[in-house]
Amino acid sequence: MRILRHITKMVCMALVSMLTVSCGIIDMELNEDVQVAYDMHFKHDTVYVMVGDTFVIEPVFFPDSVSNRELLFLSEDETVVTIYNDTVVAMAEGETSVVGVSVLNGFADTCMVYVMAPWVLNANDYSDDMVVYATATINGKPFDPDKMSIAAFAGSEMRGKGEVVTIGDRQLLRFRIYSYLNYDSDISADPEYIRFKCHDRENMTLITLPQYIIFDGETHGSPSEPIGLTSP
Repeated sequence: MRILRHITKMVCMALVSMLTVSCGIIDMELNEDVQVAYDMHFKHDTVYVMVGDTFVIEPVFFPDSVSNRELLFLSEDETVVTIYNDTVVAMAEGETSVVGVSVLNGFADTCMVYVMAPWVLNANDYSDDMVVYATATINGKPFDPDKMSIAAFAGSEMRGKGEVVTIGDRQLLRFRIYSYLNYDSDISADPEYIRFKCHDRENMTLITLPQYIIFDGETHGSPSEPIGLTSP
């Protein structure tokens, strides 16, 4: 991966060089207004998004007063993400890196992009379900449904998504989680561990919560005594 990133950065540097010569975008000697930047890095070095999402890669310059923040971008795999100007479009499930080079001084940085499949499922694929009532605290703050989603997983399979419900004066998360129970078998199946993940869409992070539940077809928690989901 380091070799790939190095090659990608070299390609971007070549692009900058070509634009410098052919288009005059960078003209350090002739343009007295060009500002000096001592460093540039991306605001995020790793992001988690879903297929169909778009986001802007934000550079951070030192000093912050630099006005020319134009970057050239390159995606290592355009089947996973495509870039239009500074906007990244998540095209398909997978992972790739995006390299950006400042046209001002040629500084380069890399952002790893993990594209997830949308959190949807077909309940008809499963024979059994269970309900979980919960509250959630993420990074010390109450769960914000406008910026976050929490889903239940068995291994890598999404089995249910938290729905915000208001009961009395409380807002809770209610999960309907799907799986199978072998009622008609004499052979007991291995228990299925249900774990929870939070996708923070604003910060583009994916947090695996430490709490888990064994799927048993029963209700866990209640509106009056919900279980607590908290990030590490």
